[in-house]
Amino acid sequence: MRFEYKYFVPYTKLGQLRAMIGPFMELDRNAQEHGGEYTVRSIYFDTPDLECYFAKITGVKRRNKVRLRGYNGDGDVGTVFFEIKTKVDEPLY
Repeated sequence: MRFEYKYFVPYTKLGQLRAMIGPFMELDRNAQEHGGEYTVRSIYFDTPDLECYFAKITGVKRRNKVRLRGYNGDGDVGTVFFEIKTKVDEPLY
């Protein structure tokens, strides 16, 4: 089973947080190519009655997640991925 914990980090604390966790982290290839960081933008899709959202919070075992995802601020020329993620009794991959 997989658990995720997400926290809001104030922008003013970002440098301090990076300094604290930096010794335990390794940059991925994309970060190495873009000066240590890169931007990820996602647009998630749902039905008008928020079917996907409520399926997740109520623990429905078989559900889908649909999103568009782009990396870095490449504007109109960047690659955007259309993703359909499916959960069937296990965490989404």
